[in-house]
Amino acid sequence: MRTETDQGFDCGMIPTTQTSKPVVSLCEGCSTDDANNPCIEVGAQKQETDGTTVYCSSGKKLEMVKEAGENCNNDYECLGYICENQICTELKEKETPPIEVVPPVGPSTQGGVNLILPIVFLVVIGAIFILDAIFSFSKKASKKLKKPKKHCQECGATLAPEDDFCPECGEKV
Repeated sequence: MRTETDQGFDCGMIPTTQTSKPVVSLCEGCSTDDANNPCIEVGAQKQETDGTTVYCSSGKKLEMVKEAGENCNNDYECLGYICENQICTELKEKETPPIEVVPPVGPSTQGGVNLILPIVFLVVIGAIFILDAIFSFSKKASKKLKKPKKHCQECGATLAPEDDFCPECGEKV
């Protein structure tokens, strides 16, 4: 590694008394004192250790960024990177129209399904009970509507509903 000393360059060998040569810089922007970032390109901004922000001008000089309202020629001269009509402008948030709240139509969307399902369930169960009652009644009613079997009072023989005389004893029914 080559480092510059008062006596010349130290290449890991014995120091020389040779005079120092100018170091050629490859920086095509602005040179800084920052060891991590010794060169920034034209148009770039950099925050200094004291908190201030500088930019590298087209003249390759570090200059303080400009606040909103100050004159400018390029966006990078402004703190917010916006130079409109040669004046630094603050970054404006996009205006959004107010959101119109439309009330829901029908069941509530916040649990409306949870309310509808029990109601449907109760209606179905109720319909089942009603139908059961109707069919139970109709079975009982049909049994009552059927003509009971007739018996002969003399001999006790079973008679057909259309019989007027007992087939066993011949008595009139």
